[in-house]
Amino acid sequence: MSPMSLVRSVLITAAALSALSACDSEATGDGGGGGHATSKPSSRPSAGAVMLVAEDAASVVWPANGTKVFEVFDLVVGLPGASVAGGIAVMPGGAPLAKGEAPADGAQMFAPGKNSGEVRLPTGSQKVCIQVVDGAGKSMGPDWANQVTYDVVAAPAERSVHFIEPADGATVKSPFKIKFGVKGMGMSPAGENATDHTVGHHHVLIGHGPMTPSMVVPADPTHIHYGKAQTETEFGEITKPGTYELTMQFADAGHRSFGPRMAATITVTVE
Repeated sequence: MSPMSLVRSVLITAAALSALSACDSEATGDGGGGGHATSKPSSRPSAGAVMLVAEDAASVVWPANGTKVFEVFDLVVGLPGASVAGGIAVMPGGAPLAKGEAPADGAQMFAPGKNSGEVRLPTGSQKVCIQVVDGAGKSMGPDWANQVTYDVVAAPAERSVHFIEPADGATVKSPFKIKFGVKGMGMSPAGENATDHTVGHHHVLIGHGPMTPSMVVPADPTHIHYGKAQTETEFGEITKPGTYELTMQFADAGHRSFGPRMAATITVTVE
C-alpha cells in the first residue's frame, strides 16, 4: 500500500469508528422491555453504506478484523476506488498476490461489482486475504489487497429468530405483548461484545422486510430497537387500527443487521 493510501486508510477508518461509536450510544430501548426510537438518528452512517478504507485496496467493512464469527458467515467488502472488471477473491490462509498471479484453488470469488457474499472458513484463528482481481481472474497486485484475522467457531445446527408471541395472523389490541425467540446465537446488549458475531440483540421493523447483512438498523418510529437485549416487550408503537407487517431483525453490537438468515416476518391485525 502506498504512503498516501495508508494516510487515507487511517483517516477514513477513524471516521467510520467515530460513526459507529455514536451509533452505540443510541437506540438501546428502555429497561422495562419497551424499545424507542432515539433522538439523534442523523448521527448514524447511512444504512447499507460501503465504507472505503483505501482507494487502491478492497477493504473489509464487516465483520471487522479480529471478530469472532461462525464458520459460515456473510462478509462485506468495500469496493476499491478504481473500477474493477474482475471482482474480488477471498483467500482463507492466503497472502497478497503478485500482479498477474492467479488465486489458488479454494479461493472464494465475488462476482464483478459484488461486494458481499457468504464465506466459509475452517474453525480456529484464520487469516483471510481480500484480493482484487482483473477481468481474467488474475491479481491486480499486493497494493490491491488487505488481510484480516477471524476467530472462527463451529456453526450451530440452526441460526434463526422467531416470534413466540403473537402468532402470525393474530388479531391484537395495542399495546400487545411480543416475545422474541432466537436459536443458535446469544443475547448481548448494543455496544457490548463488538467483535463477537455469535451474539446480538433484537429490533422490530414495522412495514419493512429483512435488512441485508451489515446494514445499520435506522432509529425511527418504524425501526424499534431493543438494545438492552430484551426478550419480550409490551409493544405500543402501533396506535391506529389496521393490518401490519412486523419483522424481527437480529443485529450486532453496532446495530448492523445479520441479514435475512436472522430475521422473521409476521402479519398482525390491530383492532
